[in-house]
Amino acid sequence: MKLLCLLISLMLALSPAMSQAESSKGNKKEQEIPSCVDKTIPRLLRIDSDIKGFRLYTQCRGMEIAVGVQQSKSSKFDLTKKAIRNTVESRLRSARLYDAEADQFIEVYVNTVGNAFSTSLQFKKYLNDDSSGTSWWAVTWENGYTGTHSNDSGFILSGISTLMDGFLVEYLRVNEKACEWRSRQK
Repeated sequence: MKLLCLLISLMLALSPAMSQAESSKGNKKEQEIPSCVDKTIPRLLRIDSDIKGFRLYTQCRGMEIAVGVQQSKSSKFDLTKKAIRNTVESRLRSARLYDAEADQFIEVYVNTVGNAFSTSLQFKKYLNDDSSGTSWWAVTWENGYTGTHSNDSGFILSGISTLMDGFLVEYLRVNEKACEWRSRQK
């Protein structure tokens, strides 16, 4: 019965359009839904929230920055690691999250070929696997985009800034209580 409830809950959560399509065809057949569905859907939403929280929760600890740039010879402008680092560091400092000695970091990687580019922003934190005893950095959040740049490094830096804004909104939302406490301590 629990498995049936889970399957029905998933179907209802993932396909609200199915029930609308059936009713538009004139099929008024009532579905019998187990009573446990009312309890299962909120539980699934809570699990999704917990996963998002795990990806970014750090008790509002600061983070370091790692930058990588690969430019082809056909790129006609100079995008430096320093310019990217300054853009990211500025955003982290404004949120009081920059720490040059942190055990977690933001990694930004930019690749350009001709007028095309791709940008990747990843949050990496140190994780421990108790069952194997292994510890290492893992990507727990990432975002990026591709596009064309018209030989304007400022366009790419602006995009990185926008990616950082999106990251900080999510990070601060997940760490809100810890960050409030941290700011009161300073």
